[in-house]
Amino acid sequence: AILKKLNPKKLSEDAQDILQIALLTNSYFPNINIKKDEFINSKINFLIMKDDLDLIENFIYKNSNLKNSQNLIMYYLDQNLINSKLDKSCSLLSLENFKNIAVNDYIEKFYIYCLISKNNTEDAKLYFDLKKETGFKDKFFESKFNYLMGYSDKSIEEISEKSVLNFHLSHVTSENFNYTANEKTPKFIWKYLSSNNLLE
Repeated sequence: AILKKLNPKKLSEDAQDILQIALLTNSYFPNINIKKDEFINSKINFLIMKDDLDLIENFIYKNSNLKNSQNLIMYYLDQNLINSKLDKSCSLLSLENFKNIAVNDYIEKFYIYCLISKNNTEDAKLYFDLKKETGFKDKFFESKFNYLMGYSDKSIEEISEKSVLNFHLSHVTSENFNYTANEKTPKFIWKYLSSNNLLE
């Protein structure tokens, strides 16, 4: 109840520091009036609201195997990609770290793209093939994957606004990328266009 009351309030820097200490530095989870998952979600929501990518990165490295950490990892990956810092996203997903991170399809697609961006195409193909064997289906990602791997020599002009990664792949696989934003365009696309000098 206290956390719900705090969320909509604009806290002072001192109050935010106190809340950060209370949420992020406890060695033990509270066990009265709140469940463990609820407390973890409160931490994650606080970190996203605070939007401090360095703090988020530090938290992920120390708590990468948390059950509910996928949303925070995705947020970190997306925000860096929006700001043209693919290397920061890929650093988090480096091989030694990736095995400890709680993953989902989105994070794994991001990992495959990172491998391609680092010219590690053999591992990218191996990982993608393993994903396919588990029943993974994503026509958009597969078409972009084939182009980036050199299996298709035709530029794919399809643009997807479904996610930051999809929009980025739409951009980097297009020979003549052209996108006009409007009032219905998602905010993350406006930020991406601005960071990549694509706004007209």
